[in-house]
Amino acid sequence: MARLRCPIRLLFPLALATVIACGGDSLIAPSVGTLEITTSTSGTEPDPDGYSLSIDSQGEMAIGVNATMQRGDLEPGNHTAHLSGMAANCTVAGENPRTVGIVVGQLVTVAFSVTCIATTGSLQVTSSTSGLSPDADGYIISLDGTDRGTLGASGGAALGGLTPGDHLVGLGGIAGNCQVQGDNPRTVTVAAGAPASVAFTVICAAPPANAGTLRITTTTTGPSPDADGYAFAVDGGTGQPIGVNVMVTLPNVTAGAHTVRLSGIAGNCSVGGTNPRSVSVPAGATASVAFTVACSSVGATHWTPIPLPAGVTGLDVWGSSATDLFVTGYNDARSSAIWHYDGQSWSEQFRRTGAFITGLWGSSGSDVFAASAALQANAALILHYDGVSWSEMSGPASGNSGIGAVWGTSSGDVFGGGSQTLPNTYRVLLAHYDGTSWSEMPTD
Repeated sequence: MARLRCPIRLLFPLALATVIACGGDSLIAPSVGTLEITTSTSGTEPDPDGYSLSIDSQGEMAIGVNATMQRGDLEPGNHTAHLSGMAANCTVAGENPRTVGIVVGQLVTVAFSVTCIATTGSLQVTSSTSGLSPDADGYIISLDGTDRGTLGASGGAALGGLTPGDHLVGLGGIAGNCQVQGDNPRTVTVAAGAPASVAFTVICAAPPANAGTLRITTTTTGPSPDADGYAFAVDGGTGQPIGVNVMVTLPNVTAGAHTVRLSGIAGNCSVGGTNPRSVSVPAGATASVAFTVACSSVGATHWTPIPLPAGVTGLDVWGSSATDLFVTGYNDARSSAIWHYDGQSWSEQFRRTGAFITGLWGSSGSDVFAASAALQANAALILHYDGVSWSEMSGPASGNSGIGAVWGTSSGDVFGGGSQTLPNTYRVLLAHYDGTSWSEMPTD
């Protein structure tokens, strides 16, 4: 039997190679190539919604942060692949867009490596409590005036997702027989991608006999309330953070008369009524103190006149807020005084005949220093306010000396400047307070 032979014909229209086989059937050889694109993302905060991919700037396709996709219809030759839609904290390594050469019938790959840096930080808050009767129910963590959970009397808690910058952190819910050592609240700086920490030490005494309970309430109105809340202190002691609309209950408070002071108030807010306020806590019962704060809109700043008491000439001013101002001045030739403004009215706090109080500075509303520029027969007159009353401090020098200016960086780092009278001349007098005592500083 003779075999039939069928010749094979090749036709090449454009880039398409067609093979004509026996019986008229045809086989089509590939004329395009395939591009495979992969993305790999590293870092602590990857882009939450993925990326966009475009080939030759023609349309965009969604692609995940760790994904692979193919385009199998690309003509041979050079093409560009561009990855976009990255979050601001993410960057692509290498060139973008990238040029890739497509070969007919082959798979070509291009890989995009993306690194995403952290945009937030974290804070580890710890507490250590000692003493006879530690707080049974622990404390409340306050972050920028907002409650962020509880903390055991001796424990730790991690706060994540914090914006970089300064934050106000404190412990609340502290019983009346316990005291936080150091500032409360205190400022902590948080950096992106780096853990920060703050440690609080609390010492608790035995609860007083026939103790009572003190309830403190804040109510804030207005369009721009204080962003980081307030702080309150009982009898000038260590403060506790409190929110703008919060009720705090303090157990184990000694029965009797107390004062409660609200501080940390933003400049656009003012406390109604007196501040600090007096309250009497009954044995075995609860007493309440309520602060109402009104906050105006925060916009363009401007000066608002605050008239001084009648007949008073002011010499220096310092304040922790617009509702906590101190002014030195005089209203006769023989004496000067210190007045306090609570946002509503002025009240005289201290007066001294023969003095000329010209300097004011404070680290807080319960830690204010004042100095007299008058030349005294004894040591320079320096005063301190603890949130309740003014008291005279032992000055740095004796014999016709005076401190006319005072300034510091903290309650344990305060400087004073003035002069001392010597026979036929004066000399500069500089002094420093280290938190315990004043000492004269050398001037040459």
